[in-house]
Amino acid sequence: MIHNSPNDGQFRQVSAQNAPPSHPQTAGLDSVPTNLTHTWNFKYQSPFDNKTYEGQFTCKKLSVMQLSRLGVRKTQLNGGFHYDEEHPGQGVEEHIDSMNSMVAHLEVALIQYPLWFNLDELIDPMILQLVYREVHKFEDNFFRPKGQYTESGRSGQDDSVGTDQKSGAAGSITTVGREEVQPSVDP
Repeated sequence: MIHNSPNDGQFRQVSAQNAPPSHPQTAGLDSVPTNLTHTWNFKYQSPFDNKTYEGQFTCKKLSVMQLSRLGVRKTQLNGGFHYDEEHPGQGVEEHIDSMNSMVAHLEVALIQYPLWFNLDELIDPMILQLVYREVHKFEDNFFRPKGQYTESGRSGQDDSVGTDQKSGAAGSITTVGREEVQPSVDP
């Protein structure tokens, strides 16, 4: 089977040398304890450019300082503004605020990602949403009381979860009442 993959198995690893300029202290893969990281395989067929995007991502659990850095970065991306539903037109639009929240989060949380994961060049916003969803799901595991189970029915972390092409999301479709719904991508 031939894949039009942007990079075959190549990835970027964030280190002090190649971290984004706004985050010079971002830790590399080797400096984060493995119980605070999550690695998963990603595969997605984009309807925008007809390419198959696949590769491996690794994220880390964010420290208090990294959460602060995330908030600062989102504010930078929003130009100092935020979404305010009580005062429409005085801040950024809701979808831009949401997108910038995901971008900022991934800039801080990802420590390894494929070379093709360049947000300056990607045109399919679903890729951003799917990667963010997996990072968010990993971080939610830290807030779950002991013994509580994940969506897959197992307690703890599930490194085998990838993109479910049928649902178009990293995860499963849930039945609510008599309707099937997908989990939200809102941060």
